[in-house]
Amino acid sequence: MRGGGEWGDSCGKRVLGEIPQDGTSEEAHRAPTESESFPAALIHSSNVSKSSLPSIMKINNPLQHSQYLKRLSLGETNLFPDTYVKENKSEELKMNISPVLHVKDCHVAIRDEPIVSDVAFDIDRGSITALVGHNGAGKSTLMKAVIGTIEKKEGKISINGFDQDVDFKDYKYQFSYIPEEPLLLNELTVFQHFQLYQKSYDISDAVFIERINAYTEGFELMDKLDDYPESLSKGMRQKAQTICALLPEVPLLLIDEPFMGLDVYAGAYLEKLLRQRREEGASILLTTHQLDKVHELADHFVMLKNGMISSAGRIDHFEYLDRKST
Repeated sequence: MRGGGEWGDSCGKRVLGEIPQDGTSEEAHRAPTESESFPAALIHSSNVSKSSLPSIMKINNPLQHSQYLKRLSLGETNLFPDTYVKENKSEELKMNISPVLHVKDCHVAIRDEPIVSDVAFDIDRGSITALVGHNGAGKSTLMKAVIGTIEKKEGKISINGFDQDVDFKDYKYQFSYIPEEPLLLNELTVFQHFQLYQKSYDISDAVFIERINAYTEGFELMDKLDDYPESLSKGMRQKAQTICALLPEVPLLLIDEPFMGLDVYAGAYLEKLLRQRREEGASILLTTHQLDKVHELADHFVMLKNGMISSAGRIDHFEYLDRKST
């Protein structure tokens, strides 16, 4: 049985502000209780703004969550001991000057056949890097190694200071991913996919509604919210997948052939959003065979040839792809 239910009704009202929570529309308006964990309580609190939160906060105890929320709602500003603030200021400074994505000596093999060998590069904060190369150069394999869906044989990959091998639970919340082929579940409607990402990344209702309204209008997907993926064209599925990845504010966006399947208007809108994310400080790693897009969008490039980096640098130094056979 498909998971439509109440989510499948009244999509117009829902997007304008009525997000069902646990099956009831009243749930979104109730006051938070002290027993709730911080993220859950914050979603239901109307007097706590997202801008009030410290930029780096690691509170793992549920009691600390509720105490923090209660004190914040009362207007307190000095919520942490001086030692905590100093430690986090130091960590914030470190993360601001360190690369968002760090790949060192990465090797990937499939059935003992080397696909990616000795790859190393960094992506700085607030920049777009194009991963380019001929078909079979290893671009998608490297992207999947960064995501973690393909296990690397050797090397180190970290995002925002979180090591893939040591801190994978935190690591996976540092990025979102737009694959070349949409990865949507046939049992969920388009809107339910958006809700899945909202819950996964702890996006507040207010931010979620604002972004859904903007993105579905920009990608012309407003009338498809209650449709299932199997009824959509590839272009529509790609739009839905793209919106999913753009919903959270993450340090790193990973995009594999972002313009494949998109019409000219959707492609232009996506370009606008990527530039905006860069200006807001996000970093982007994208692969594409559209070399005009590389020059228009990217700040830097990394070129793969036969699974190894053949050249890299600023985008104004990029001229053409290396041939596979040369």
